[in-house]
Amino acid sequence: FIGNEISMKEKAANEIRLIITDLAFSGNNSKEKNDATVMMCMSLNWKNFRFERHIDYIETRPGGGADKLVLRIKELFHDYQADYLVMDNRSGGETIYDYLSMTTEHPQRGVQWNPSGFTVANEIDYQVASDGKIQELRNRTVDPNAIPCIIPILATSEFNSNCWRSLKKQIGVNNIKFLIPSNEKQEIMEYTGEYYELTSEEFADAMLPYMQTEALIQECVNLSAEYRNGLIKLTEPRSGWKDRAVVLAYGNLIADKIENKYNRLYQK
Repeated sequence: FIGNEISMKEKAANEIRLIITDLAFSGNNSKEKNDATVMMCMSLNWKNFRFERHIDYIETRPGGGADKLVLRIKELFHDYQADYLVMDNRSGGETIYDYLSMTTEHPQRGVQWNPSGFTVANEIDYQVASDGKIQELRNRTVDPNAIPCIIPILATSEFNSNCWRSLKKQIGVNNIKFLIPSNEKQEIMEYTGEYYELTSEEFADAMLPYMQTEALIQECVNLSAEYRNGLIKLTEPRSGWKDRAVVLAYGNLIADKIENKYNRLYQK
């Protein structure tokens, strides 16, 4: 996902790919040091009347820089051959939506780049925002030829509780697959000889998704659960993070909704 030459495995017939984002706007000078923008690639693979969820890639970046953030989201969307963009639409997310809905030129990719804006996905069954909010966002879309792919998230306490419950269930039945540990990946690269052909920077780039996956798992392990009025709230340690875990939970809940629709279609 870093260079201009993208090598991507073929999508299966019933495979759905999501880009999921949780946005931070604090920048580097904020007191909120444990807040970062997270972008995750999740593929849904149809097996035995359910979607097995694969976490294929994760990257993080500091808050701020809306223009660069929008370009990177669109890069990942196109390179990953994503079907939907699940995005945090609270506060600053509204501004990012407006930028995403505009055409975007790429300074390096030229005619190979699709400059189209993005707008709200057409599949109402996949949406979690109110009908009024969905229509408002559609009306605000700048590019008349925008790609309908966005599933906006406006989280509430009840929504977050449902996310955590579903995530616990899917992890419990081993239906979420993560990248292998980074030390195993390095051993494979050494065995194949790839390790010795890379510069230190190229090796770091190759290992980054595996390190991010380990950080995600560590985040989840360190979260504490509180139960209030029948709802679950997960909190991170004082100096900890939960941004990656939140993104995973958002994507997993949307996967539930897609899975439910597929099962209804198969039952017919």
